[in-house]
Order: sequence, then structure tokens, then C-alpha cells
Amino acid sequence: MVSPFPTKMTRILALALLGGVMFACLATPAAGQSYPYRLQTGYVRLAARLQGLVPNGQSIVMGEAEGELIPGAYLPDVTNPIFSQVNFQIMDGSGTTSTHATDVGRLLYGQDESFTPGITRVRLFRADLSGTGLLESPTELNWLDPAGPINIGVDVLSNSWAFNTGQTPYSTQLVRRMDWLADAYDIVVVAAIPNNSAGLMPQIISSMYNNISVGNSSGVSSRGPTLFQETDGVTAGRCKPDIVAPLPITSASTPLVASCAALLLDEVHRRTAAGQANFVNGVKPVVIKSVLQTGANKLPGWTKGDSTTTNPELTPLDFQQGAGQVDIDHSEMILSTGNQSPGWVYRVGWTYEQGIAPADTRLYYFTLNESTARRFAATLNWDRKITSTGVAYTVDNASLSHLQLEFYTFANGTLSLLQASRSPIDNLQHICLPTIANGFYILRVINSGNLAADYALSWGCLPATESDIGP
Repeated sequence: MVSPFPTKMTRILALALLGGVMFACLATPAAGQSYPYRLQTGYVRLAARLQGLVPNGQSIVMGEAEGELIPGAYLPDVTNPIFSQVNFQIMDGSGTTSTHATDVGRLLYGQDESFTPGITRVRLFRADLSGTGLLESPTELNWLDPAGPINIGVDVLSNSWAFNTGQTPYSTQLVRRMDWLADAYDIVVVAAIPNNSAGLMPQIISSMYNNISVGNSSGVSSRGPTLFQETDGVTAGRCKPDIVAPLPITSASTPLVASCAALLLDEVHRRTAAGQANFVNGVKPVVIKSVLQTGANKLPGWTKGDSTTTNPELTPLDFQQGAGQVDIDHSEMILSTGNQSPGWVYRVGWTYEQGIAPADTRLYYFTLNESTARRFAATLNWDRKITSTGVAYTVDNASLSHLQLEFYTFANGTLSLLQASRSPIDNLQHICLPTIANGFYILRVINSGNLAADYALSWGCLPATESDIGP
């Protein structure tokens, strides 16, 4: 049979013709440069609320995947004193030090800039098309083997790089294998998009389904919808990015969000180790993604889609902001409630439900009785499923369940629909109301497709305004 994939030499030549790997950023902030991101992302509020008990990432194995601006240079400076607590494991062969990788590491696990300076285990991966790096290695993504991807042994995988291959079957296979990797091994994959507000959303790996794609709060980064049409299925037109962060380049915003994910996972690990069974499913990447998106703050101009969107029910996120600017205080507040089963729930929380059947529904009820103004957000997330064809050198199969989310109020004997999210192509739905009155409310999850699905749902009646969220 004839393989649909290009040869190694053709793949490398294709990248050369495209100008090489299109990195998420080509410049990094000066080492130690100060930004007010701790205030803007709610970390200061979180530290004040938890009184010195903020999770620091100690239980986390962090993965840092780095492209090569200079051939062979993909490693952070492992001798830097700010990484003195870290045991580095180089996964993809020897290399030289990269300033870009070092600056990314500062925000991921560095003692000076990271939200998770307690991380002591870091695995380093090279993102290239040489056959020996993360994307093609038979011990990692294992992209051509019907057996599927190999567990790379990390909790979070941060990727401050992006590119297109120019080869649709090739890009399709890499995106699907990354989706498979994230789903099969519960890895929170966080991916940058380019620093170009007029640029297109790239194929690898910004256009994944089972990841968190990160943009800049300033708007100087690629906007949705996705344009990559895989070899089969309707994959273009989806909402990306998923979230934004208030740093000037996505190579910094991405590890900041990855550090937030690690902080939340560290709390899950600690609570689970302490015997709190209602946190066991908190390790699911869809749970972490959901609580990050629900906790995010809408910046000025946030809308579903953009100014040309005609039916906001079909477009769950803003094409520039995603769900909004990450707020780790809000997200930790949501996570800390533990898994809540369908039925009566608290006004802030999350759930992880397995196997909702086609045409089935789940209902969640809560009441709000607050003296201060509140807004409301809810996010429904589920994974795209990838399976092998069983034949080497063929593109994996992909299937996507179709879920919908509705939000109702019940007053004076009348049930009223406040908002619905019904995207037919995304693997998330999002509800957002800028204000919410005291009353009785109902969230309804509906399986409108023909495949069963596991899902995460998070919700929150959050402060209507925060004084510290500026971009």
C-alpha cells in the first residue's frame, strides 16, 4: 500500500519551505522581568484566601516540550540556581541550552516566577520532525504504530511552540495522536498559539481538541475559528484559543496557564492522598480545563465568536479571548468543592460523569442568595476519542460525541431558558451571564448525538467584578 504520509526528507523540506517551525514566539521576556500577572490572574487573592496553604506543584511531574530556534538547542539551563530544586530528565537526546526554554521554565517551575515552584520532577522533550523527538519517537507519540501513543509519564505537558506541516494527512495524524495521548494517560496538554493577531490558527498542536490552547490577553495572538480541515470529519470552524493570560507573548502565557493547571492537579493529588474520594476524578484533563475556563474573567469586548457571529448558541467562546483571562483564585474555589453528583449542588462546583447515553440528560439544581452582585459561568467539556485503524501508516480514526448545555431559572411557577450552548462541532459548551439575580436555577446536560460520552461540567456564581483583572 502507499503511505499517505510524506517521507522524512519530504517532511523536513516542507518545513523549510514554510520558513521552518513557526514558533509561538520569537522573543522572550528578559530573565526576571517583572509583570503584574500574579495580581491580574488572581494568585494574590488565592494566597490571601488560603493563608499560606497554596498548592505549589510538589506532586506534579511537569513536561516541557520545546522547539528548536537553533538546531539542537531545546534544553533549559539546568544549572541555573532558580531550578536548584528540579531533577531534570532529558527524554529526547542530548542538546544545548536554549534561552527560550529557560524562560519558559521560569514560569513553569522556576523559584522566581512560577506559581508552582515546588515542582521537583521535569521531563524535557524536543518537538521536531526528526523521528526521535516527541512527535515521532516510537517511545513517545509513536505516530505510525497502530498500538498508539506511549505514556510519557507527565501530569502536564507545556508546549510554547506551533507550526504547520503543509501535509494534511501528516498533520491530521499528529493532532489525533496528541488527542489520544492526552485522553489515554490523563495528561493536561497546554499549547501556545502564534503572536500575530492577523495570523491563522496553526495545525500543530493549537488545533487539538483535547488540549488547552492559550492566547494573549492583549489580543496580539492568533484568533479563531480553527481553519485546519483534517482528512475526514468537520474539524474547521471550532473555537480557539481556549483561554488567555496577561503576559506579552504566548510563550510566556502558555507556561503560566500550565502552572495554573499544575497547581490545581497538585491540590487534587493531595486531597486524594488524604482519602477525599470526591476528588479522584479531578485528575481528568477535562475537569482541569473546565474549571480553568469557568473561572476565567471576561475582558472588555468578550462575546461569543466575534462581531460577525449570527447565532451565539452555536459558538461557545470568544474567538480572541476564548473563555476569558485565567483566574486561578476562581478556579481553585470551584475545584475545592469536590465532585458533585447530579441533583442538588452548591452554587460553585464541578462534576465528572461517565457514560451519558444518547438522548439522555443530567440535571443540576442550585439556589443563589447573595448580598453582593454575582455573574454566572458554566463550561461543559469532553474528549474527542481516537482509535487506531489497526493498520500501520494509516490515519487514526476520530469520533466526537455531541453534548449540549442549557441554563434555566424557575420562578413563580415558570421555567425559563436563560441561555443555551449547542455547538455541533466543538467538544465544549459554555454559558456566560454578566449578572445573575438571587433565585432557583437549573443546568441541563443533553446528549444530542449517537455516542455515549464522559464529561466534566463546572459552574460558578462568581463575583461580578474583580478590581485586579486588567490585561
